[in-house]
Amino acid sequence: MISAEEIDDIRHHFPDLFEENLHVKILPTALTSVELYRRKWFKDHKNDFVEIESWCDKSKNVTKGKVLVKAALGGDEMKEITYWDVDAQLFNKERTEFGYVIKPTRDQPKKLV
Repeated sequence: MISAEEIDDIRHHFPDLFEENLHVKILPTALTSVELYRRKWFKDHKNDFVEIESWCDKSKNVTKGKVLVKAALGGDEMKEITYWDVDAQLFNKERTEFGYVIKPTRDQPKKLV
C-alpha cells in the first residue's frame, strides 16, 4: 500500500503521472506541485534573462555594493548568455527560488573582458 506521504511526493515531483493515474488536474502552485510551479515560473519568464550564476562584491572584479549576475534567456544555459551589474540590495530582495530576473531598464549590462 502506498502511503499518503508517498502520494504527496508523487504529486509534487511527478505531477504528470499523478494527473494521468488519478484523472485530476493539479494547479501549478508551490503548495500543490513544486514541479508544476517550477515549470510555470520558467514559462512565465521564457523571454526574460534569468540568473544562472552570481558573484558578490567580495569576488574579484565585482563593483562594491553590486552583484555580478550571469543570466540566460529563460534561464536556459543553451540560449543567449549575458552579464549584469545588479544592486546587491535589490538582488537580495527580488531573487526567487529559481533565480533573479534581470530588469534591463534598471540593471546594468556588463561586458567581461
